[in-house]
Amino acid sequence: MAKQDTTTPLVFNKNIVVGILAPVDAGKTTLSENFLYQCQIIKKMGRVDHQDVFFDTYALERQRGITIFSKQATLPVAGFWKRFPEKEKSWYQAPMKLADTITLLDTPGHTDFGAEMERTLQVLDYAILVLSGADGVTGYSLTLWKLLQQYQVPTILFVNKMDQPDTNPELLLQELTKQMSPHCMDFTKVFPDDATFSDFTKNQAFCEEIALCQEALLDRFLAGDPITQENVQQLFRERSLFPCFFGSALKNQGVVRLLCGLVSLCPPISYDSDTKLQVFKISHDEKQTRLTWCKVLGGILKTKMLLPKVEKIQKIEQLRVYAGTKYQACEEVMAGNICAIVGWEEPCVGDVISLEQGIIQKAKPILQPVLTYSVQGQDLVDPIKMHQYLKELEQEDPLLHVIWHEQLREISVRVMGDVQMEVLQYEMKKRFGVEARFGEGQILYQETIQEPVVGVGHYEPLRHYAEVHIQIKPMPRGSGISCETSLSTDLLSINWQKQILHDMVSRRHRGVLVGGELTDVCFVLVAGRAHPKHTQGGDFCQATYRAIRQGLMRAQSQLLEPYYSFVLEIPSQCLGRAMTDLQQMQGTFETQQLEEKVRLLGKAPVRCMRFYASKVRAYTKGFGHLLLEYGGYGPCHNEEEVLAQSNYQPEQDLEQPASSVFCQYGASFVVPWEEVAKYQHIPAQETKQAFASNCLERDAFEKEKNSKKPTPACLAHATKELLDELDAIFQRTYKGTKKEQTQKTRPRRVITATGLAISTSKKQPRKEQLLLVDGYNFLFYIAKQTGDFGKYHKLWKYLQLLAQTQIEGARDCLVDILDHYSGYTQKKTILVYDAYLVKHPQEQVAFSEYLSVVYTKQAQTADQYIEQTVHQQSAHMSITVATSDNMEQKIVFGAGANRMSSRELRLEIDRVLEDISQYLPAN
Repeated sequence: MAKQDTTTPLVFNKNIVVGILAPVDAGKTTLSENFLYQCQIIKKMGRVDHQDVFFDTYALERQRGITIFSKQATLPVAGFWKRFPEKEKSWYQAPMKLADTITLLDTPGHTDFGAEMERTLQVLDYAILVLSGADGVTGYSLTLWKLLQQYQVPTILFVNKMDQPDTNPELLLQELTKQMSPHCMDFTKVFPDDATFSDFTKNQAFCEEIALCQEALLDRFLAGDPITQENVQQLFRERSLFPCFFGSALKNQGVVRLLCGLVSLCPPISYDSDTKLQVFKISHDEKQTRLTWCKVLGGILKTKMLLPKVEKIQKIEQLRVYAGTKYQACEEVMAGNICAIVGWEEPCVGDVISLEQGIIQKAKPILQPVLTYSVQGQDLVDPIKMHQYLKELEQEDPLLHVIWHEQLREISVRVMGDVQMEVLQYEMKKRFGVEARFGEGQILYQETIQEPVVGVGHYEPLRHYAEVHIQIKPMPRGSGISCETSLSTDLLSINWQKQILHDMVSRRHRGVLVGGELTDVCFVLVAGRAHPKHTQGGDFCQATYRAIRQGLMRAQSQLLEPYYSFVLEIPSQCLGRAMTDLQQMQGTFETQQLEEKVRLLGKAPVRCMRFYASKVRAYTKGFGHLLLEYGGYGPCHNEEEVLAQSNYQPEQDLEQPASSVFCQYGASFVVPWEEVAKYQHIPAQETKQAFASNCLERDAFEKEKNSKKPTPACLAHATKELLDELDAIFQRTYKGTKKEQTQKTRPRRVITATGLAISTSKKQPRKEQLLLVDGYNFLFYIAKQTGDFGKYHKLWKYLQLLAQTQIEGARDCLVDILDHYSGYTQKKTILVYDAYLVKHPQEQVAFSEYLSVVYTKQAQTADQYIEQTVHQQSAHMSITVATSDNMEQKIVFGAGANRMSSRELRLEIDRVLEDISQYLPAN
């Protein structure tokens, strides 16, 4: 929410953004419909039960009578006051700046779509919280109240359905002041006959009640200063005052009064001139064009403006301002307005973006799903395409968190509940024609550690080098992941340290107990080493991941499970049964006595309370009500049982390896996590010094170390010695003679029952070399190149022409080139082509003595074939994979293979052709 600017506004727009929030069946959509009618947007009010309301156009919304997606409409205040000609003139003579238009956002009320509602809160100037007069303050309305408080949104309360019997405004106001805030005040006194706000100063008793909301205002009031409209607006914006209105949206009672109060209490907001956007929603129109919904937080957004560069420069082609399903294309949108940018692919939900600086902030949602479901499609649906479809839906709802599990060959998603699952199935059928099925929901566990630990990661394939030592510290529950550094820039440059800090938080780290997401820890960089010639950015990325994983393997981990915060309202005679149930479900609670009911509030594990709502309805005979909401994570109550049921093997998790890669005598080898300390290059004492500065060992370490502090000259000398040591290592590694290498013992890698192990022998036969080439990746690289290819320009230009016009000819040409290459180098080579571009895919075909060509099976990609081959043959062969796919490179490196980009392969072929040309007769 943009804050009020007390200086002269640089951009001022007389528009306010107001959201309507409510629990299910409180009458929120009916109130929105009434607003549209009062402002003359629609000529006749629709009804939810008649399935003809303005906002609910989605098929499932009309069928179920609930709001699923947030909607937008613009309400002209002038259209509202035209219904009251006698007040229109006096209204615009008011001294305060008042809004000309209201951007109304109708949000979902069902708990399954709480995340959609929460994303809308990020862009609201003001909010209207709708409650049912028949139900009073419910558990979910308290959840909405807490969210509004968390996002600091000024809020007006409207108690709806006051036309129903046994609804008492005075008793309801007492409940509001008790459950929500003591500053909830009945503002129907201010607008007794739908009058304007200027009449309020005549009510002296009400002015005294207003003054009690703030001590400074009370002092001025007692000194004789009057309460003004500006005073009330300021209290409202600071959330020191919460106006309450009562009425019935269906019977059109109190709605005009509410609109008068809304315009009077909610002045427009000023913004600065820097163009900034808050992205709160991603959707697709009927033509499947992506729409990025955002609020302009500053400046003026115009078409043809350059968007922040991520992968490519992009301009704003179209801006849309929506009203329900209809929209109007605009040339510009001023600060304070909501719009949709057409076709912008880069941003994510929650991003705050400056057109000058790019992404400057990412929002972290409060509501989180706690269940994960496996997804299956029709037997004829390609799992890869199924994954792509779900990824598109994940752009619209990031909390889906779509994951492809390679080992299980299945897709999983996270959802809030059964209704959201039904919407997901409907969207898959409507947009992609896929019948999606869901497996049984599984609890989403997380993991943390109990004591600090240091992990070591070393990454040193040929011509690469990086070593990182990271301390992992436990943090308070709910703090998430954080990172920091305690390493001097004299030991590792600031650029490398920034790279490492970014890599620490750039991925979701898995725990080692059940593979749950790691949380509530702080990563501290305590030691690191680079080489001036051989270190690249990706080296520290690999070293960082391996260091964290190695630390987790050594740590004392703790399993965390999700908890529900519950509100249980039952008849008094059922209290004993409820207390017994909650104690058996490991719940903690407190009781509140109501008139004829008892309310129990507390927390209990999700695993225990998932299906308790149906039991409550049964033993209370329909008079009980249970509300569940996400209550954070806590220690797992049955950790031993969960671990016994889990089949997760951390050492076999190829995506997050704990081993390190070292190099000696010109060959790299993998060291298991438990033996890394024997091979690490940074002395343990150096790591201990940084570690001690961050834990309880600091005092003991201070007694051990020399009291004489090193001078800058000493540090420089130490740095020089470090570089000399590294140079010596690389001299031995890469420039030693063959005679020296054969005389020395070098480690070799063998496979044991528990995984990789290291053994040594004085003589080790040289492994057979294997080159795996992703054929289409190489051809696409050649096709996209511009400029001169060098000495063999004609050859590569010919291949480029074929790749752009005749892919079959390009495949055959590449086979001929690699046949000459493999025959000259005597290196076994496998050229892999995806099956989707081949009419009759088949298994591996031997083309010559050293070259084999593979056309993969149907539903199998070249990446999958290459990964499978690396995993099966890496223990027996020295494998190099030629591909420019960054993700594929990381996967095969984790399995022990070497990488080569498509460009490096072309240069290597050029070198071989140059050697071959020496033996050819001169022209």
